[in-house]
Amino acid sequence: MPASPPFDDEEAPEYDYPHLPGEELDPIMESSPHARWVAFLVTSARSSLAGLDVLVSGNTPFVPSGSKYHTAPDLIVIPGMGGRDLGRYVLDEHGVVPSVCVEVVSPSTGWPRLERRYRRWLEAGVPEVYAIYPERHMVHRIELVDGEIQRSMALGHHSIGLKLTFTLVNDRLGLCCLGGRVVTPDDDVYAFVDAERQRADAEQARADAERQRADAERARADELAAELERLRR
Repeated sequence: MPASPPFDDEEAPEYDYPHLPGEELDPIMESSPHARWVAFLVTSARSSLAGLDVLVSGNTPFVPSGSKYHTAPDLIVIPGMGGRDLGRYVLDEHGVVPSVCVEVVSPSTGWPRLERRYRRWLEAGVPEVYAIYPERHMVHRIELVDGEIQRSMALGHHSIGLKLTFTLVNDRLGLCCLGGRVVTPDDDVYAFVDAERQRADAEQARADAERQRADAERARADELAAELERLRR
């Protein structure tokens, strides 16, 4: 019989993901909408944050400073950790506060458990915390105000840490990416990523062409200035 999760009278244990590496006490179970949204979020965030020194991961255990318990945000973004592989992220070991944590809320998850997760992330200093409700096509911004957890509608809100905007398209919750493209979990994620990459490549090509044109004009101006100087002599 699996061992019981650790318990501390001063801090309620996290029963959602009580296992530590090598101790699988309670396997993570997801519904198909939940899994689809997690995959969609991770893929979208990795695309929008491509080229930046950040780690984008899903369901990676996060241990806040001073805590021995961990939760696993469905999406976590950690600055300065790009390219790193982590089994779990212990804030006291790495010292960098995640910039974003997102919970994809399952209907069976009660508020006390959600409130505990949100409070741990916010008290750890995470500046952006969101709760996504796939079945209700709704998203909340979660904040800690005067010690209380507050939720506010985040439709139309642009996340600085994700570089994405939460929006509705045909009454379905989706994400508005750089360039104005709106996608949902029902879209072909890989086609979306490819389109975003092509858009970024096209913008880079335009910028390179503009820079080359400016360099050519500057070189031409230098040549004319040199010719005028020669004629004055």
